[in-house]
Parts: sequence; C-alpha cells; structure tokens
Amino acid sequence: MKVKILSVLTALALLWACDSKTTSSILNTTNSILGGGGTKPVDLTPTNDEVISGLKEALSTGATNSAGFASKLDGFNKNPMLFIPFPPQAAK
Repeated sequence: MKVKILSVLTALALLWACDSKTTSSILNTTNSILGGGGTKPVDLTPTNDEVISGLKEALSTGATNSAGFASKLDGFNKNPMLFIPFPPQAAK
C-alpha cells in the first residue's frame, strides 16, 4: 500500500515538470503499477473548448488580479507602469 501511494505521489510530482509525451508515459506506467493494466495510451491533447475555456479563465483571473492591485492605496498613482503623467505641454 505504501508503495502504491509513493508511486502516485511521485508520478504527480513528475507530471508538473514534464511535457505531454513524458506525462503520458508516466500515467501509463503508474496505471500498470496500480493494477489497471493500462496499455492504452492516455490522450492529453486539449480540445478547442478546453483551450478556449482555459484562456477565458486566465484572462478573467489576470484582469481581476490587475484591477485589485491597481485599486489598492497608491496602486495606480505610484506605479510607473500604470500611471500616465499629465503632459508638461498641457500644463500651460
């Protein structure tokens, strides 16, 4: 039982750092170790709907985090990447 748990934890740790072919190989090996038989390769290619959903979620999260950062006290005025100064030519 400890070996199975250790195998799963190791596989999960490796999944984070590998490309899709290596990840597929790790999943198949883990499946066969756990007794699943798993000779069928795992398809990790995302569908168009999954890609679209992921991009929408990333944009939503980025916009929310950016707006939250800029709306803090001096988050806009003291950040040179966001603040647009008044042009000196318009000061007259």
